[in-house]
Amino acid sequence: KAAEQCDVSPDLYAEVRVNMGAVFMKIKDRYEAKRNFELALQLRDMGSAHVNLALLALAEGQMSNDPRDGVRALKEAEGHCRKAVDLNDDVNAVNGATRLLGDIGKMLDQMNAR
Repeated sequence: KAAEQCDVSPDLYAEVRVNMGAVFMKIKDRYEAKRNFELALQLRDMGSAHVNLALLALAEGQMSNDPRDGVRALKEAEGHCRKAVDLNDDVNAVNGATRLLGDIGKMLDQMNAR
């Protein structure tokens, strides 16, 4: 609603949500970070939002003692990274997603979870 009242395009509002999510990640409020990245994706499919959701999934997977949670987190992160690469809308998002995919692939291979 705020974007409509200020005559801001949904594309720009999605960028604001990604930036807000990044701020919440920085202060370690994962819930609000994830919420903002997901809201951004509702407005526009964005590689940067997918990469950040991948990073959050990896962080959540590390917090669990159950290896199955770790595998689920790796696969969730892998999916977000693939979407970021497929979108190809931001060179930084594509580069970050590509690096993460390499690391995720190595981890999944080590766990024989592919």
